[in-house]
Amino acid sequence: MLEDLCGQVLAVQEEVDMAKSEGSNVTKAKGRIDRADSLYKEAQASFDKKEYAMIKPKITAAQNMVDKAREALSEAQNP
Repeated sequence: MLEDLCGQVLAVQEEVDMAKSEGSNVTKAKGRIDRADSLYKEAQASFDKKEYAMIKPKITAAQNMVDKAREALSEAQNP
C-alpha cells in the first residue's frame, strides 16, 4: 500500500516538473502533490512507530491529493 502510494507520488511529481518546464502553470498541482508527499511521509512515520490506526487515514488522504494533483495538472495542460 505505502509502496504504491510512493510510486504514484513520484510519478506525479515528475509530471508536474515536466509540465512546469514546458511552461504550464502547475501551482495548484504542485501544492497538492507536495501535500500528498507529506502525508505519505507521515503514514510511513506512523508505520515505523507502530501507530497503525493512523496509517490508513493518511494513505487515503494522500491518495485523494494525488488524484486532485492529477486533475489540476490536466487542467493546467489543457486550459
